[in-house]
Amino acid sequence: QVLTDPAAFDRVMAIRETITYIELNVNQGFMNLLSGAKFYPHTDTSRFPSVKV
Repeated sequence: QVLTDPAAFDRVMAIRETITYIELNVNQGFMNLLSGAKFYPHTDTSRFPSVKV
């Protein structure tokens, strides 16, 4: 419908103009948090007795 309805197409183009691209790779703080989130919080299984390994 976007391709055939001029009003819908105009709306999509207006939304497209408001989108901001942010390169997260250049934000060192974000990259540190992202990398840290990929690691297991603890490797000491005794701290999580209910988790079966």
